[in-house]
Amino acid sequence: LVVSSVAGIAVLCLAVLAVLPGVVTLPADIEQPVPWWLLALFFALAALSEVIYVPVRHADSWEELAFVEVVMIWGLLVLPPLPLMVTTLLGFALVAALLRRPLVKSVFNLASYTVASTGLMITYYVLDAGAGTFSARSMTVLVIAALVFAFVNLLLLSVILYAAGDVPPREFLAEQWWLSVGMAVGSVGVSMMALSIWQNTPVLVPLTALPAVALWYAYRASASHAEARERSRWLVELGQAVATPGVPDEVIPRAAEALRRVYGADEYTVDPSHTSVIFGI
Repeated sequence: LVVSSVAGIAVLCLAVLAVLPGVVTLPADIEQPVPWWLLALFFALAALSEVIYVPVRHADSWEELAFVEVVMIWGLLVLPPLPLMVTTLLGFALVAALLRRPLVKSVFNLASYTVASTGLMITYYVLDAGAGTFSARSMTVLVIAALVFAFVNLLLLSVILYAAGDVPPREFLAEQWWLSVGMAVGSVGVSMMALSIWQNTPVLVPLTALPAVALWYAYRASASHAEARERSRWLVELGQAVATPGVPDEVIPRAAEALRRVYGADEYTVDPSHTSVIFGI
């Protein structure tokens, strides 16, 4: 139900993006007609952003920290809304197919990207109102738009994690909001540097990978912190389960479940004699 609802909203968002150029003022750097090589570039960047990610486990579900914001923020400054959205979605879908990700997960990811990106574009185009790309107003609006993207994406992710892994939305949002804010601001910085270098010294564009690598390390640190926090929580639960008096049929499953969470196993089986517990990945 959650996935189908988000997918339905995403379809409406695509319809909105189709008529958006007739309602708002697009950035002056957007070329018309759109060069094919620019579409190919953002197709490749979208695919690359999905390949280079950091997995973060929440209960029995996984969050993937990727570089989607960087691609979308850069793209909204040089491509019309609908071509940008369709091109990047195709790049994301290609990677999902090659990595053989579950269909439901892929549909949700594509839909959530669409909804969050629509919020990003509408916020920027409406508030920017034709200001120069590198003006103070444009930069401020771009940060606000990136925060809108981060908030929408985080909200949708909290809903699906709760439905899939029983992760409390309030707990998830409290743990992740600061990282999302940092990702949003960092993505604006990387995107604007890439655009500036692209317009002035294209040969130096590959050097923009350096701040992107710094973001990747930040994602890794966040993932390690989240895993350590989750492991500590279940170690406490394990200690409580072992210390609580009770019959084996009650104590062992509770302790085994806590131990499964500590080691990140997918499942466990308790021997009928209660002499051993077998974990599976």
